[in-house]
Amino acid sequence: MMTDLRDTETASRYLQYLPAPLQDGRFIGRFLLAFEAILSGGVVVRSEGGSASRQENATLERLQGLGGTLDEITAYFQPQETPPDFLPWLARWVAVDLREDWSELTRRNVVASIVPLYMRRGTRKGIEQAIRLCVSETADVRVDDSDSATYPYHFEVTLTIDENQYPSTLQQLYRKVEGAIELQKPAHTYYSLVLRYPSLVLLDQPDLSNPTRREMRQATKGIYVAMNTVLGSAPADMETGEKLQVPDS
Repeated sequence: MMTDLRDTETASRYLQYLPAPLQDGRFIGRFLLAFEAILSGGVVVRSEGGSASRQENATLERLQGLGGTLDEITAYFQPQETPPDFLPWLARWVAVDLREDWSELTRRNVVASIVPLYMRRGTRKGIEQAIRLCVSETADVRVDDSDSATYPYHFEVTLTIDENQYPSTLQQLYRKVEGAIELQKPAHTYYSLVLRYPSLVLLDQPDLSNPTRREMRQATKGIYVAMNTVLGSAPADMETGEKLQVPDS
């Protein structure tokens, strides 16, 4: 239920535009508030529930009318400014389907950049740009069709990630890249997708007395290989790391 909360103005401003005989009376002034809220906005309302506790927690809201919406209509056609619920409708204008696993920022960037990419559809450059556009992770993208003589209409996409990722994150990333490739690849071609990522990272113990940002990031990942680390089954001195002589049996 919507209740008007304007204490100083109990009648609509539209009342002044009516003939003088219709300006008298409380009902018509209150009745016109509904039309004013829709067309001009500015009416402060609150949502009331059935219980007293809901009425106490009701929030105030100043309605924006159609006039205010039309004044800001240009923002609806800007991918970076349009409301999130209007973005899928705007995407239909540029003939692109927005994936559910894309973030809002990725969706906005895709809608804003997809038209220039259509000029490069079917090219290696276009595929690389589409992947970088749809994948927010920092990665190196390479598209190779050098084996087309052996395998006609085939190309290979290699995505190299320099940071550790959870398996579930890698699966999502794989699907995102597939969706980006489908946006740009020629219809008669097929491809192989290679995802390269560090599954095991061996790092020397960093000096954290005055660490850089990269060293701080590395300090929380990987396996430290230091002087007292032994790889393999050969016995070694835990202080020096030197291998010990194994006596002949």
